[in-house]
Amino acid sequence: MTSRFRRPLLFLCLWSLASAAFAEDWLYTVQPGDTVWDISHNQLKDWRYWDDILKRNKIRNAATIRPGTKIAIPL
Repeated sequence: MTSRFRRPLLFLCLWSLASAAFAEDWLYTVQPGDTVWDISHNQLKDWRYWDDILKRNKIRNAATIRPGTKIAIPL
């Protein structure tokens, strides 16, 4: 395979892997009064997944989630 085809092929492979990873999430818009524990309980049916939500969204402090913020919720 020539080098001019390798780069686009590599890009397509990496893009498909990234798309598959994001396909496992859906976006939730934080509402006024929401806490990460409530979001975890209401969307994932168990409040104990709150830490997974913070890690997936690279949020260091649960108190910093503001209304209107879109966060990824794992399916």
